[in-house]
Amino acid sequence: MTYKLASRLTNVIVTLLAAGTIADQVTRTFTLNPNVLLVVWVVTSAALFFAIRLFRDSSSLGSHANESSAAVNNRHFVFGVAFAALLAIVASMSRGTLANISATLVLVIVIGLALNQLRVKPSNDESSTSNYWLTRTGNIFLTACMAVGAAFTSITYRPNTDDHYYVNLSTYIFQKGIIPTRDTVLSDQYFRTYARGSSWEVLWGALGHALHVHPAFLLYVIVPPIASALGIYVVARLLTLININRPAVALCATTIFLAFDGANGYTFGGFQGPRSWQGKSFFLTIFIPLFFVAIIELIRRKNRATSLFIVLLAIASVGTTTTTFFVGAPLLVAGVIAAFLLNRSAVLPIAIAAGYVVAT
Repeated sequence: MTYKLASRLTNVIVTLLAAGTIADQVTRTFTLNPNVLLVVWVVTSAALFFAIRLFRDSSSLGSHANESSAAVNNRHFVFGVAFAALLAIVASMSRGTLANISATLVLVIVIGLALNQLRVKPSNDESSTSNYWLTRTGNIFLTACMAVGAAFTSITYRPNTDDHYYVNLSTYIFQKGIIPTRDTVLSDQYFRTYARGSSWEVLWGALGHALHVHPAFLLYVIVPPIASALGIYVVARLLTLININRPAVALCATTIFLAFDGANGYTFGGFQGPRSWQGKSFFLTIFIPLFFVAIIELIRRKNRATSLFIVLLAIASVGTTTTTFFVGAPLLVAGVIAAFLLNRSAVLPIAIAAGYVVAT
């Protein structure tokens, strides 16, 4: 169903972006090579997916047969990751056809590993019959609203002067194979006007460089409709958690608002979905409501998987935009206060997430 697929896809995206943020923060200390960044990104992603699987398996109450099957899947997962990392290393040291083939195989393996995570059984909250979006009627409304959001995002004309900065940086990495540390808009790294903060533009540039796909295609064509649809899904999930009486009506009203929100003078809504190629808009579209979801779930019923997820969400948010410090940090601090008053066992993971945002 739409709800379950969107839930698992969202988890995969958060994990990949968290891994990318860690990879960028580590590699920026010793290299400007995007291929090395890609290798560390793949290895870190593998480690995080493996940790998530272990956290979920440790909290499950399945039979020994299921545990044995999970162990086998984990072994396959580790071997696949090791092979992908090896190919990534080959790609980083090669040029021409070999590099193209290696990069393509890495992408196929990473996608395969991510889809393997999509096979993980949903939590009790997701499989509960009380979740309106898992009913036939709810699924129809959710699918329709997500489709409308994606469609409006895809056909919106969105001129924006930020293009010259953000996409320029990703394009520079794509074309020259080096991560810049200075200005790339007005000069070829001559002026000292660029302060490297978030990892969003660097990650897309490195990915485009490795796959030989222009980052503008990835950011303008692929990302916005997916982000817009998932943003509506996260709102639907939030509506369930706060017990809205008529979630379908609320979601339809939310979808209309998001479709027309932030009008830019050229067409309908111009910020929430259409500008999600930009890290700060992606953060607004998906991560802010996800923070509310994760905090509420932790306070209601703390578990290891959700604790890990909120930390990964904080890491991914920092990599997406520096705005996380101004919005995400206060939100997490409020979550710490709420957890202290309602469920003190949930204080630690939220505090760790807030601490990472502030420290970074």
